[in-house]
Amino acid sequence: MQFCKPVFLSLLSLLSAHILLATPSWENLGGSFQGKPSAAFSADGRLEVFVRGNDNALWFAAQTSPGGSWTPFVSLGGVIISDPTAVQEEVGGTISVFALGTDNAVWTRSQTQSGIDNYSDWTSIGGIGASDLAVAETFADLHHPFSEVLLYMRGADNTLWSNRQTNASIWSGWGSGSGYLTSAPGAALLPNENSDVFVRGGDNGLWRQYGGGWVTLGGAMNGPPVVAQINGSVTYRGLDNAAWFSLYNGTSWAEPVSLGGYIISNPTMAYCDPRIPGCGDPNNLEVFAVGGDNALWVTVSQGSPFGPWQSLGGSIAGDPFAFLTRDGTIEVFAIGPDGTLSHIRQSAPGSWQ
Repeated sequence: MQFCKPVFLSLLSLLSAHILLATPSWENLGGSFQGKPSAAFSADGRLEVFVRGNDNALWFAAQTSPGGSWTPFVSLGGVIISDPTAVQEEVGGTISVFALGTDNAVWTRSQTQSGIDNYSDWTSIGGIGASDLAVAETFADLHHPFSEVLLYMRGADNTLWSNRQTNASIWSGWGSGSGYLTSAPGAALLPNENSDVFVRGGDNGLWRQYGGGWVTLGGAMNGPPVVAQINGSVTYRGLDNAAWFSLYNGTSWAEPVSLGGYIISNPTMAYCDPRIPGCGDPNNLEVFAVGGDNALWVTVSQGSPFGPWQSLGGSIAGDPFAFLTRDGTIEVFAIGPDGTLSHIRQSAPGSWQ
């Protein structure tokens, strides 16, 4: 991936952003990939990243130790037609990865033992999908006696379909579709321990499914919604090519507000694993997106309105993926124009310098 500090910005970017005095350093992990990466923690604290190869197989790389260097990429085979999505399951602590196969069904591979990078064979859990998948997980407590992995997708009929897996590793089967989707869904566990699902509707507005019904939050979307696990926040790219944001205040979702800027990717927030201390702090939110110069940009809110957009450099083709690590820093993965995967990590929580 060829990384450089941006030298040409649109007028809109100049009005709403500034460049960091010291652009952080990106690390190239190599490979030949497409689409949007996904990541999850292994049980021993190492981060693992999953991505669809240009050969349409699933590939992964893993840290050699928590926060340490990265292994070379290894193919997990298969032929997938969607971006992968990964989750570390609470029971057993194994990582499971999901993607659509050439038959449009959902296929999965899982670690055979927690913390060990040996994966099972591909297994189909059926369904007929027409989008990337969204995954959320509930955790065992007084309200949920068992942990559950929840999968959502846009079906071939453009409705929302869902499936759930309990700690008995049994899938309930794909539930009847509802709504009308024009994007892949986004889903997450909220601070109230319930899962929410968001989609772009036929009117390009942001719609939320909760309790079996649908409610619109308005807006005009130019891509799918992105939801941060447990943060109670959702972001998307608007028809005006600005980033938009909505926050859950504990009882209801606020009307989306513009974060400004000019972006050419879908924005993202750091996926937040509820097992990380401080996860879900609404006073520390960061939204990332690719700007018109193909660099990664970030806007930060620390208990107040989001600040100006800042450039983190790089040269990106596609959507970035952000993840909150166990030391409180954010790591962002992105594929470059040459197909290699690179990543960038905060020097300290809340700091990109």
